[in-house]
Amino acid sequence: NWWKYIFQIGRVSSGDLYASGGNDNVRYLVSAGLYDERGIQINSGFKRLSFLSNLDLRLTPKVNAFTRLNLAYNKQDAISGSNIQGLDVDPKETPSVYPGRGSIAEKLTLQKIRDVRARNGMFNARLSVGLDYTPISGLKFATSASGDAYFSNNHVFRPSYLNNNNLSSVEASRSMVAMLQWENILSYRFSLRDRHNFDVMAGITTTYDLMENIKGKASGGPTNRIYEIGDGWPQARSIEGRDEYLQRVTTDRQEQIMLSYLGRVAYNFDKRYMLEASLRYDGSSVFGRDVRWAAFPSLGAAWAFSKEHFMRDFWFLSFGKLRASWGKSGQKFQEAYLAHGLMEESNSFLGQPGLQPSAMANSHLTWEKSDQYDLGLDVDLFNYRFKVKLDYYYKYSYDLLMQVPTPGNFFISKTTWTNASAISNEGLELDLSADLMRRKDFSWNLRFNIARNWNRFLASYDGKDLGDKVLGRPIYGIYTYKDEGLVQRESDIPYYYDQTGQRVPLSFGSLAYPLRVGARKIKDQNGDGYINSEDLYYAGSALPKAYGGITNQLTYKGVTLSVLFTYTLGRKMMNMVANSAFSFNQKFGPIMNDFNKASIWQKPGDRTKYPAITFADAGYIGQYDGDIDSNIETVSYLRLKQLSLSYSLPQSWYKRLHLKDVRLYLSGENLLLLTNYSGLDPEIVNPYTGKDTGEMYPLSRKFTLGLNLKF
Repeated sequence: NWWKYIFQIGRVSSGDLYASGGNDNVRYLVSAGLYDERGIQINSGFKRLSFLSNLDLRLTPKVNAFTRLNLAYNKQDAISGSNIQGLDVDPKETPSVYPGRGSIAEKLTLQKIRDVRARNGMFNARLSVGLDYTPISGLKFATSASGDAYFSNNHVFRPSYLNNNNLSSVEASRSMVAMLQWENILSYRFSLRDRHNFDVMAGITTTYDLMENIKGKASGGPTNRIYEIGDGWPQARSIEGRDEYLQRVTTDRQEQIMLSYLGRVAYNFDKRYMLEASLRYDGSSVFGRDVRWAAFPSLGAAWAFSKEHFMRDFWFLSFGKLRASWGKSGQKFQEAYLAHGLMEESNSFLGQPGLQPSAMANSHLTWEKSDQYDLGLDVDLFNYRFKVKLDYYYKYSYDLLMQVPTPGNFFISKTTWTNASAISNEGLELDLSADLMRRKDFSWNLRFNIARNWNRFLASYDGKDLGDKVLGRPIYGIYTYKDEGLVQRESDIPYYYDQTGQRVPLSFGSLAYPLRVGARKIKDQNGDGYINSEDLYYAGSALPKAYGGITNQLTYKGVTLSVLFTYTLGRKMMNMVANSAFSFNQKFGPIMNDFNKASIWQKPGDRTKYPAITFADAGYIGQYDGDIDSNIETVSYLRLKQLSLSYSLPQSWYKRLHLKDVRLYLSGENLLLLTNYSGLDPEIVNPYTGKDTGEMYPLSRKFTLGLNLKF
């Protein structure tokens, strides 16, 4: 059982220190934190150091200033050198028929986990400074400047015996992402007759972004104990008269700038009727010269109907409000020069390297846009004891980037980027909360929320489906093969005529894998006589019917108990781990299911889950690989996500120690899972494909014991 080898008991140690204070003219907050986690997978871990400083100054009665400084350093240990939550070693691919502890097989397998040295570090520095001036009551001018810089490094060393070329290797990268922003805002708030309230704002913002990185890799270090690239590493070697370069370095630099003009007018009458209109006018250097600028307006309205005179008879209504809004927004793409054309290295000519277009310029490439509509209802009842919040939203995103083929055969690049596709997202969200008990020594708050989301692919460049994106259907769906049952007799096998006129049976991939009695019949969606990826079909959305959470918080004197449940209802998924366990291939991995419980076809008339064992070959699609629609499960689950118990000690116990508060707490995460899913954990199943391949990093069960001291 290789899970026992690659997993371990994790550990987390963390501590935070806060200090705050000040007077009418100076206020400050300083904090520092340390977080150290050993992951549940061997050779994985995460460390974080953080520092925060906030300073607010009142320079004069009309002038205020502030500074914000945030520093953080993160270090992650992961074999893949990636932040993606996936397993670095797949236990399903490791043969379980090898000898056990102490054998050479065990040693060689564990080397793949323990002898790869990987580190990923990131330093983030964020600084903001600002000043505001209030010449008269209600009128304020605020200016602020901020800088945000990320410095990251990734380094992976692999010893020679883990590489196919028998050479040790290092892959490393260093990158910096920086942002500078200057914002100026002029606002004016005033009221007329104490009932007509206005808030007017105008501003301008300039943002500059810079990205630089350098990547390098080398092979052939002097020994497996040298983890950094040095002068002793060869630059090339000759194999059978052919030169092979062993070192490579690439660099990249991208700059972009955006200028934004902002405006907003808000009005409310007696805090009963509210209207708001805003407008952004943005221009970005990433777009073509003629389409860099775009306007993004928004409108909003609200009615606090509980303040109406005719609502006074509804004594149980504490507050009620209806909300509606519409807004247009824009999204710029991250590639700074995509619209301007990109070049790449090409084959050499007369001994000189050349360049050719890698992405064709498109001066009409512009903003990705969205229109969003929102409707909402807020109701508070019985002296704010019960609260209801209901929201509906619809978002239509269009002019989305996609690659389209270039016409003819005279372009060097076969595709180009354009604004062509569109998707929609809509959803309902309901949030209920209740103070079930409100007493001096005891309180109980219950909160429940439920949500549902729909999305659809609505447009492509030519009005046709785009790969696994089908027009009018959800973006994330399960694409699999249609199971038409087991073949019980020869007459059930469909036949086709090939180009030579020969009569051939339905085959899987090629004629080497023909359909026979005892096999599973897969629907030939395109009628070409072969079962392959062209016969995958949309079998349902991978999104759940609904999801949400339930929170309970009970407080009795100094004891507080918090319980959080999360749930998902009606989500379709496929357990590819168990259902593909008996598929034969040359990897000889462990069997992830029980042969004794499997029903396998042996003779005509058998009603079994699996076809004849002769079709367990990996070349027979849909037979033993589990990739058929009859394996789709409709899954729901309820998880005890977090349980926390804390106790604030009586002040009489620590008063002499000059402490203001002492609190002990014990918490647990992922403590209980109730589900009808046949696999390990439905929460970590790929949300885009709905297929559980067993490659996702599992959710860990965590227990935390902590102490809070306040001086």
